Amino acid sequence: MRAARLAVLMVAAVSALALVSCAGGAKTVDMKDFKYLPEEITITEGTKVTWKNPDVEAHTVTATGWDSGVIEAGNSYSRTFDTAGTYEYRCVLHPTMTGRLIVTTKTSRY
Repeated sequence: MRAARLAVLMVAAVSALALVSCAGGAKTVDMKDFKYLPEEITITEGTKVTWKNPDVEAHTVTATGWDSGVIEAGNSYSRTFDTAGTYEYRCVLHPTMTGRLIVTTKTSRY
């Protein structure tokens, strides 16, 4: 009986870890040559996006309701998106530098 309980607990623990690891993930956008690369990404709710600046110029990631502030060369900015929608963003230092983030709703597997 004790072995059966232990087996059930182990299965529950592994299942919980699997759900946590699938719960968001991460995406990266580079800021290089006055562009966001890729310029458009699609993610699901709960995903963390990191904008990395390997460029020699400073940049920002600015949208309605949020702003990275100035991201100096070699630095990055991260944000987790919990609400579905389309987010148009830009660099306030370089107005032609624009990007789009599409956040889709998570679908239940049950």
